[in-house]
Amino acid sequence: MVIGTGPGHAVVERELARQGIVRRVALRIPNYIGLAFVVEGTDLIVTIPKRLAEVLTGHGRFRILPTPMPLPAYSIKLHWHERFHTDLGNQWLRGLISKVLRTDQE
Repeated sequence: MVIGTGPGHAVVERELARQGIVRRVALRIPNYIGLAFVVEGTDLIVTIPKRLAEVLTGHGRFRILPTPMPLPAYSIKLHWHERFHTDLGNQWLRGLISKVLRTDQE
């Protein structure tokens, strides 16, 4: 199991703990950037937002499987420094990230 260190994973951890399930964590990573390279070619699994998984499957040999139980919804938020608020490159990147992570319910 590979997990991130961000707050979104606490949702998964709480739900698993509530059901008495303990994961065997092999690696903790601070972000998803290198995830495809870490997981590809191993027997490791990772729990990530479905939209991100769909993007990553285009860069490796992965399968997307549903979690064995429903997970509660959680928010992913973008934060940036005020000085970058009007920066065109930063605006483009924020828009791209928002588009990739947007759900069908939004």
